[in-house]
Amino acid sequence: GVYLILAADLGDANAQQTLGHAYAGLHVAELEGVDVPGTPNTARALRYYSLAGQQGRPVSAVNAASLISQAKVGTTATPP
Repeated sequence: GVYLILAADLGDANAQQTLGHAYAGLHVAELEGVDVPGTPNTARALRYYSLAGQQGRPVSAVNAASLISQAKVGTTATPP
């Protein structure tokens, strides 16, 4: 999980999308056996989905829009 976070914070769109999934509480194959600290966390999911979406990841852009439209943002602790 720590290396995934580092990769995402360094700008890797794949890692950003995968972290978005983790923080959104989704169970995807890429996360099997990976422990991401602080999950689930809607605000962090939105952050990483937004970053990946800005880099052209359409799934992330749609997921970010979905989180916003569902007004789930702000229901959990905000990221540091």
